[in-house]
Order: sequence, then C-alpha cells, then structure tokens
Amino acid sequence: MRLLKLKNGGEVVEIKNEEYRKNLEEYRGKMHRGDEFLKREKILIYVEVEGCPFCGNGNKLESYSFTEEVSLEELPQHLKWCHEPFWKHPKITLEKKEDPDFEEFEDSIPYEEKQWGIYKSLVILRGNKNS
Repeated sequence: MRLLKLKNGGEVVEIKNEEYRKNLEEYRGKMHRGDEFLKREKILIYVEVEGCPFCGNGNKLESYSFTEEVSLEELPQHLKWCHEPFWKHPKITLEKKEDPDFEEFEDSIPYEEKQWGIYKSLVILRGNKNS
C-alpha cells in the first residue's frame, strides 16, 4: 500500500507503510491515554435541581441539591442537564442501573410516572487532589 501526503508547499511525499503504522500506533496510544485520564480524574460538584414545568404532564421533581464526586468523563452529561431536562423514577436505584436488563426496564416505565427536573446550577467545588 502506498500513501501520499501533501507537505505545506504542496510537495507530494510518499509515506512508507512502516511510518504510517508507527504514527497510527502512537496516535492510538495517545487517544487511550486521554480516555484513561478522563475516567481517572475526579472532581467534586455541587448541584441544585428544580422541577421542569414543561415536561411530564406536570410531574415535576421537588427542588433538591446534592454533592457528588464525578469523573471528567461524566462531567459533560451533568453540564447537559443544565439546559436539558432529565427524568427520575422511584423504582430506579443504583443497583437497578447495574442490572443487565436495565435498558428494557427503563423503557417499560410509563411516561406519566416519570418525574422531570433540570439543573438550576452546577458548581465545581474542587479538582483532583493531584491537580
């Protein structure tokens, strides 16, 4: 296999298979390292939640707050809930989420029973102790 690439001046340079494999291996290693970093690094967040008035036929969550340690990988989902509603149900527990049939169970919950909320605020209290 012969690959060609353009240099800045438009000059065509042949890339040998070995160089390509080496670069690809290095790239994959860096991507894996980044993924592991996002999973490993933890931060402490404080969140205020309020009911979402336009979701679930008026089934709003009661306002509450919580503090939780999350990974950098999980942070985008929490930030998303600052502008998109989410739902909860009393039958959903941490143990239930680990069940292999959780997705099927979650889909079986009637819309009318879901309680809807949205994050009012999210504060990062501290980063990883190594940060």
